[in-house]
Amino acid sequence: MPTGQLDRQPTCYDKSFLDSPRQYAFITVHQLRELNCRSSHETAPHTQYGYGISCISAGKGWIRTRGKRQPMKTGDLAVHIPGEEFRVEADGGEPFRFFHLSFELSETGLQETPFSPLQEKLQKAQHAVCKDRHGVEGAFSGAFNELRCGGRYIHLMLESYMHQILVGAYRNFFAADPFYLPDSSTGNKKEIVYNAVNYIDYSLLQMEVLGEISAALGYSYSYLSHIFREEMGMSLQSFYAERRIMKATRLLQDGGRSVSQIAELLQYQSVHSFSKAFKKMVGLSPTVYQELHQQGRGNLDRAQ
Repeated sequence: MPTGQLDRQPTCYDKSFLDSPRQYAFITVHQLRELNCRSSHETAPHTQYGYGISCISAGKGWIRTRGKRQPMKTGDLAVHIPGEEFRVEADGGEPFRFFHLSFELSETGLQETPFSPLQEKLQKAQHAVCKDRHGVEGAFSGAFNELRCGGRYIHLMLESYMHQILVGAYRNFFAADPFYLPDSSTGNKKEIVYNAVNYIDYSLLQMEVLGEISAALGYSYSYLSHIFREEMGMSLQSFYAERRIMKATRLLQDGGRSVSQIAELLQYQSVHSFSKAFKKMVGLSPTVYQELHQQGRGNLDRAQ
């Protein structure tokens, strides 16, 4: 079993989902953990058993690893190698929500799968921290939900989520970043708009300015905006704003993040600008919306 367990005393919660190793295809999972640290808390040193992947789901802070103190914030990943000692420190502002997977890859699996370079790459990773651009946090959340709720086909679902976490980490740290390699030879307007919509949906948490879409698709922003309005009946800016608020409502319903954390995750310049945009579209402030949803969920739980 892993040594140097994360310190339990001053945390909001520390949930370990496995009491013994489990095998998922070529992956042996030793630890799958969700930790929520109070602000300014620092965990005890943790000695990594096998390889590890950590994901910051909310808040910000630092990770001390490989002789360095590296900043981490919502949406960041870290990788760990066997025997590595690390500790996590929460920022003084808000709680720090941290997901962690410890695993090993079987030799048989490495020979039989297309991920044979993974173990070597993890061992030689030059950077311990990077931004999650490939949905690793969602795979963690899906795995936690399966383990909490159970049900038929749970092993199959967990195996799928383990694959997604590993492949997502590999792509984030070692693979080329471009998600779109658009073919602009046809110039088909509907195809261009389709690519723009999918780029927004895929990159919503990473986008800082709308100009990124036109750069990724290989068209000028003015041309892309023109054909988007022509085909969709609404401006590119309005579509993007709606998608951000739709994502915000889901994050508020989940209840795992504060309003300020959601504003930061969705790349708003401030909590005020997020609250203003949310209230304009939804009719309620994000705080009130979250409170009402939690009250409604509590009433539903009591009724059941």
